[in-house]
Amino acid sequence: MENSTEEECCHGVFIFLIFLECFSLLLSVVLNVFHLIVLILNTSLFTGNLHFCLRVLAVIDIAGGSLCHGINIIYYFNRTMIKTSLVKCNVAVGFCILLVLFSQLTLFVITIDRYIAVTRPLQYYNILTRRRIRIFLLAVLMFGFSLSVGRSVHGFAIGHCDFDGDNLFMRKGTRALTIYNILPLILVMVTTILNARLLFIARAHKRRCQVTRQLNIALTSRDSAEAHDTEQNIFSERYKSAITISAVVGASYLVWMPYLIITIVILSTQSNLSPVGKVTTYWLIYTTFWLNPIVFGLVNRSYKNAAIRLTRKMRHRYDSVP
Repeated sequence: MENSTEEECCHGVFIFLIFLECFSLLLSVVLNVFHLIVLILNTSLFTGNLHFCLRVLAVIDIAGGSLCHGINIIYYFNRTMIKTSLVKCNVAVGFCILLVLFSQLTLFVITIDRYIAVTRPLQYYNILTRRRIRIFLLAVLMFGFSLSVGRSVHGFAIGHCDFDGDNLFMRKGTRALTIYNILPLILVMVTTILNARLLFIARAHKRRCQVTRQLNIALTSRDSAEAHDTEQNIFSERYKSAITISAVVGASYLVWMPYLIITIVILSTQSNLSPVGKVTTYWLIYTTFWLNPIVFGLVNRSYKNAAIRLTRKMRHRYDSVP
């Protein structure tokens, strides 16, 4: 009787996990495709470099959400398909780590772009040309690719598979694998610090611009004040985009926090994590694939208005179809 009760409980958890993964996969695809369409149709929302990086991020999030959640769904339906082969297991894990890294590294590049735009506004287009931002983005993505390949080869060499139940970095030889998972988190933390610094500088610049404008109105001509308004509007757009990126990075950092805490606790106490806890932890990491468009809509008013206009236009076209 007890065994049947446990099986029913596990079956219920199993069904819930499948639903959660399917729902997350749907969110990743639908939200990011819509996000990408908004960016393509509204090129004036963000500057050239930022606009390009955001489109790259949207494509990465579509691929990451589809692949990572898709692999988990396949695993729930047919566990032996992945677990019976160390090569298949580590290739699957490597692809997920690769796309998570790509997403975090792209956010890092975007943060650098906004940091230079706010701290070096006059030299911005000389420092970060379109060619340089593409080379920088390609370089960090190659770093992520190398780290992912190293993680897969390392896991295969020591006979480890991430789908092995409740075993999380406690099997002999697997603790070294934490470096491949912790590095993206360190990157997110560094990016968060840069964003905090960026917001502090941006606020100081904004106050300085307001004081300067008041002095221009009081001491100089109206033409000079209007010229300063144009300059202030340009900086205001950079300031708003910096706030948006900071919010996206902050949300990414928050979904990584449970993984950091659990990993530290497991390594320090030499305890194990339940299969459900392990799946939940990884699911939280993968939420970054569909969380970015939501944060954009909540924080950036211009983006939100563009998304609403697109939604109304699509609804109008749908209603007009006989």
